[in-house]
Amino acid sequence: MGDFDSFLHYLKQEKQILRISVLGDGAVGKTTLIQSIINSVDDGDSKQETSRTPFMEIETWIHDGISIQAYDLAGQRTEGAHPVDLLPDQIFGHIDIILLVFSLHRYESFSNLDTWMQLIAKQIETSDNGMPNFLLIGNKSDKEQRIDDSLIESVVSSNQGISKFLKTSAQNGAGIDQLISEISSLAQTIIPGEN
Repeated sequence: MGDFDSFLHYLKQEKQILRISVLGDGAVGKTTLIQSIINSVDDGDSKQETSRTPFMEIETWIHDGISIQAYDLAGQRTEGAHPVDLLPDQIFGHIDIILLVFSLHRYESFSNLDTWMQLIAKQIETSDNGMPNFLLIGNKSDKEQRIDDSLIESVVSSNQGISKFLKTSAQNGAGIDQLISEISSLAQTIIPGEN
């Protein structure tokens, strides 16, 4: 284990940090989804921070005593100039959970999941940090669904890395509590001392 890996392991143990990458096409509601999570867990006492770059926002908040960092990446990807290309170790290598988000009313965002999964697989196979947990999120459930549930289920069942599929709406809050519960449940298995 290298110095950086040792440092991150120390932070995870001592500071109770859970790291999440949020990936998917543009306009699927990734940023609004993260804001909905933060608004749902905000008890008025949680310290929240946001760091922004042109291609990524890093949101940090505290929930149930765990510091959560969410790397919300731009959906528009120019190869070689996107965080997945420039910062692959931070985006994939030391991440605990990947939220793979698509829009239930935009088939193209669903079909592009294959490209995102290939990119993730390529980065993870070169990493020594193990496989993160994957949650597949069908966002915008408040709109007309244009993707058949059986098609979504076939993707979930053919990808062993996907822990769960959830439907959400960042606009009306549908499924947000279930997503928070799923993240909390995974945190109990990921964060040392949380079991």
